[in-house]
Amino acid sequence: MRKWMFLSLMIGWHECIAHPKDGVFVEGGLMTGMLASAEDISQKPSCSLSILCPQEFMKNAQPLFTTADVTSPLVRFKTTAPIKIALGGKGLEIQNFLPYTLGNVDIYMTTPQGTQVKVGSVQSLPKFTQTYVNPDLLPALANAPANSSFTIQPSAQSDPTTTRVLDALSQISVDLDLSFLKAPDDKWLTPTPKQAEELTDAMLNLTSLLSSQQFADAVLNAPFKFYDTASGEPVISPQEVLDVYRSKASIALGILSPKAGESSIEGLAGPGLLGLQPYLINPKSSAWTNYQTGSEWPMEVILHEFGHTKNYGHDGNMTYGKNGTGLVELGIKVWKQLGEANKLPINYDQIVHVPSPIYQSSFMRALSNAMPSGKTSSDAMVGFNVKSGYQQYFNDFVGLSYYGVLKYNFSKRLGYIKTISQVGLGVGTDLLIDFKTTYKTRNAAGSGKKQRANATRKTLVSTFGSFVGIRALWDSYVLNSIYKSAGNINAVVGFNYRFKHSKYSLGVSIPLIQNPLQFKIDTKDLSGNVVLYDGASHFNVFFNYGWVF
Repeated sequence: MRKWMFLSLMIGWHECIAHPKDGVFVEGGLMTGMLASAEDISQKPSCSLSILCPQEFMKNAQPLFTTADVTSPLVRFKTTAPIKIALGGKGLEIQNFLPYTLGNVDIYMTTPQGTQVKVGSVQSLPKFTQTYVNPDLLPALANAPANSSFTIQPSAQSDPTTTRVLDALSQISVDLDLSFLKAPDDKWLTPTPKQAEELTDAMLNLTSLLSSQQFADAVLNAPFKFYDTASGEPVISPQEVLDVYRSKASIALGILSPKAGESSIEGLAGPGLLGLQPYLINPKSSAWTNYQTGSEWPMEVILHEFGHTKNYGHDGNMTYGKNGTGLVELGIKVWKQLGEANKLPINYDQIVHVPSPIYQSSFMRALSNAMPSGKTSSDAMVGFNVKSGYQQYFNDFVGLSYYGVLKYNFSKRLGYIKTISQVGLGVGTDLLIDFKTTYKTRNAAGSGKKQRANATRKTLVSTFGSFVGIRALWDSYVLNSIYKSAGNINAVVGFNYRFKHSKYSLGVSIPLIQNPLQFKIDTKDLSGNVVLYDGASHFNVFFNYGWVF
């Protein structure tokens, strides 16, 4: 009975004795990994908000008319709004159909309710240019209704030419919706970009003439009757003539070919169509630069053909003069008066001196549009970690470790943010699975009067195994003196090798929670944000050396 009690006590005592692998441990070593980040930082405009500087305006600018696009449905305008502004998919889209570069003009928005609001200013609006700008540069657009309309008006800082041109354009009430015609046959030529500009200039001055009070007075007080037949009957009332010439219309503008010129066709028109020989709209012609002595022929052809767009024929005095009693002669007289008084929007003496804008090359513009707005990168991080805790084995194969961990990582990168530092502090537990354990066995003989049984003592030599676990970390990131902290749960897996008290570990730590961390950048010259992707892509590989006490 006493033997059994003794054996039971010995077995219980053996179970209470710590496993040879148990102990407090301290380890540390190097670590490396990757950190993905996205940077979207841009230089602040040199102007304040609500002012579009040339730098911002020209970023996406390109010529309004190009050989490929001159007949595009998108390249059309109304004579009552030769500066087209609209909110579109790209932003605030602006098209200037004028031969003038306007300075310091204001953009006004008219809401569907009729309220007019100033939304911003443009320092320089280049001639015959189209562009789009970021609406964020104009905070007043933040809640703009999609169907709002926009106008350009001169400001107190506008130069005299800008003010004069915009004032003259504001007087145009004749609304022609104009586009450019692709040549349908050999009598026509598709307009070149330069010819599209010249047709635009001519139509703006024509509608300015038709909208003027001087033209209305001349028609209403004409000392002759208007008619469209050879017999002179019926008579067309002056008010009807004025209403017809001022009526809204859509017209495709074209250029006549040399073949048409061989047949003495200087102009060709009908409802919805008007074509001219190119020399008639040459901006350097004395007909446009010297109204007193220049030829009246270009004006006569334009007024004649415009009469055809109103469905008037050749038999009356609506398209031909009859001894100074026709509408064409009346129109020429008023046209010359307005030109001499500089009351037409297009002054041909001025526009020849307006410099052409300098655009980005097509390659650079295409490259800029193809590149994403933000720069995404994955950069290497290097650092170290320190762990301390206790490991406890239940047998030669399975155990647990409990520990606290401190780590530090550092990364250098390209871009505005040059360096990123990370400091982490946390706790964790690992499941230890040993594949092979080696002991050194030593026998100790008994002594005394009676020979006792030999006792066996095992000393740990080495182990090799793996570990898998989980750790909770609280990380602090530092970017150019900007701090942000966040927690995450990491999965840990790797291999251990132990020789006596020395321990070597190779493993990887992987964050399980996808947690984008956003850092706002706002300096004197730059604005934007940087995003760090704290997730599986932000893993760490570590190699540690430690000591088990």
